[in-house]
Parts: sequence; C-alpha cells; structure tokens
Amino acid sequence: MALLAPIKNLDDLVARVEDLWATDEKALNACLRIIDYLRSGGKDSSFITFYDLRGRNGGLDSDSLKKATDCLTGSEMPILALRFQIIEPEDDEESADRTVYTPTDVNEMTHGGHLVNPATGEDDPDLLKKLFVFFEPTPLAKQLFQSAKR
Repeated sequence: MALLAPIKNLDDLVARVEDLWATDEKALNACLRIIDYLRSGGKDSSFITFYDLRGRNGGLDSDSLKKATDCLTGSEMPILALRFQIIEPEDDEESADRTVYTPTDVNEMTHGGHLVNPATGEDDPDLLKKLFVFFEPTPLAKQLFQSAKR
C-alpha cells in the first residue's frame, strides 16, 4: 500500500474523498456534505452531534453518515475527532458533567470486562447507555478551513 501525500489544502481533502468513495455515491455525498457543513461554520464548533451532521445536511441516511464519519475521523483524513460525554439520566443543562472523553478513555473505562464510571470510580453496568457521542474539528480541519478563507 502506497503512502498517501499529506493533505495540504481543502482541494486535496475533497480529491481524496472523491477517490475513496468513487464507487459509493451516498458515502461520497455524505462526506462532501460534512465538509460543506464544516466550511460554513461547523469548524468553529467544539460539539458537533450526529443530529448536526444528519439533520442540517439534507437528511443523510445512517449507513452513509457512519461511513462518512468513520472516514473523516480516520488517520487518512482526520478532520473530525470522535469524543464522548457521560450523560446521567438525572442530568440537566446545569448539572451535567462537561468532561470530554476520547476513544482511548472509553476503552480504559471498559477494559477488563468491567464498566467503570470515571467520575465515581465505581462499576456502572449502564455506562455504555450513558455515553453521548459527538465530534469536534481537528487542528487539521481548522487549518484547512482557515486557509480556504484566504
């Protein structure tokens, strides 16, 4: 497998997406819509939900959205970072813990077959149900979209 050249600008990113998804029009469309979302202001958000990506981008289907987010959080095109928060059933806007967890953190929480809530240090069999997934633009994304404005 040949090494890919680094992504230097937005055109490089779009070309790489188009090459990758040339045979999957829905996944290609989903990636391009996410890129457009980021270009139009989403890059300034630190809390991008699946709803933001699906609802604001023409009702993308779940399979295409998953392919696109997997692609755009991967090592070849890392413009989105996958993040998590723990939302307890009793939480509201003011009481919710705003701690942000990475996939590595979540792996540690679930290591060894025990689900350990990092806030309490106790086993929590419902922990996976409490994890809320979101994304944030990576430094590369911010750089690409900032450069595109010039």
